[in-house]
Amino acid sequence: MISFDSSSIYSSLPIKKASSVAQYNPVDKAFTSSDKSGGSSITPLRDGLISMINRGEDTAKELLKYQKIPTFGGLMLGKLPDLSDTEALARRDRITEKFVQEHSKYEQQKFSLIRKGESEGKSATEIMFDIVELHDSQSELFNLGTAWSGDVFAFDKSSPEGYQRAINHSKDVVNTYA
Repeated sequence: MISFDSSSIYSSLPIKKASSVAQYNPVDKAFTSSDKSGGSSITPLRDGLISMINRGEDTAKELLKYQKIPTFGGLMLGKLPDLSDTEALARRDRITEKFVQEHSKYEQQKFSLIRKGESEGKSATEIMFDIVELHDSQSELFNLGTAWSGDVFAFDKSSPEGYQRAINHSKDVVNTYA
């Protein structure tokens, strides 16, 4: 099994911190932006990817080349848990378990979408926008785990919003503080 870190691919392309969230208009086949308020200091993956796709077909071809490489998913975190906090560690483990399952399903869907787009003669730009739509359709857990909208899980109580997301997605973990 080969592991691949896609973050290194995108790090070579300059990404500006997004102050807006791009929205796809299926009628016009175009993405537009709308203001995003509050939340995380993490640049939304979605905005960065759309910005790169919009640079043109050559950039889209490069991005598509990397989308064809299997990834094994890594959960993006805002804050790591204190190693002595067994509840936070259990929540992280439970969310990671769910995320890995969803990531595997997403990868299969993505590869099918790429094969279908190529067989239909779609441009790399069109296929990349199809990948954005596919990512948009994934669960909240998956999108939080990839920082798709810039929001992520936190397993440290010093990040209340991120920690609340972790609680919401790991309700089957017993609260040892109750």
